[in-house]
Amino acid sequence: MPYRKPAKTPVQTLETCAPSTLASLLRPASGLVFTPDELTDLLAHQLAAKLTFGDEAGDRQLRRELYQLPTAEREALQTFGDLFAAPAPPVAVLTLVKDYAKGLLAQRTGVLPSELASVLYLSTIVAAKLRCHTNITRLDTPALCHGIRWALDQAWLKGVCRELLHAGLEKFQAGGGSC
Repeated sequence: MPYRKPAKTPVQTLETCAPSTLASLLRPASGLVFTPDELTDLLAHQLAAKLTFGDEAGDRQLRRELYQLPTAEREALQTFGDLFAAPAPPVAVLTLVKDYAKGLLAQRTGVLPSELASVLYLSTIVAAKLRCHTNITRLDTPALCHGIRWALDQAWLKGVCRELLHAGLEKFQAGGGSC
């Protein structure tokens, strides 16, 4: 019998997978490693951390986007917390942070617990929608609302991210969509 080459299975990446698959990434990996108090502390640390990704290519692209901003705006965006608190954060920077968080979710062994990566991911999307009136995701509104509700159910979620996600959920629910 002649050898038959197996059919190629299409490779699914984060860019090509269905929005429902992306939404499933928002669910934390089973078996929490961190206590709620530790997650609160880790989130506070991440929000106070310098706006950087820790990899050369990503940081270079981030610096390029930041240096295109006026000096005052650039100087106001020093940390992740500054980005989420900004009244009109740069969409390009939000998109880079979203992609960074999405990459951490895909790895499941990243530098941040998946719960924190999920909060960063959701916060960038909500900031873009609320403050910039721009959609930077393929997630549909029900999947986004599902992720936001999950995040808001976490007792460890505090501060600017909680406020941002709460405001986003209120707006999406008031918008008459299927949230």
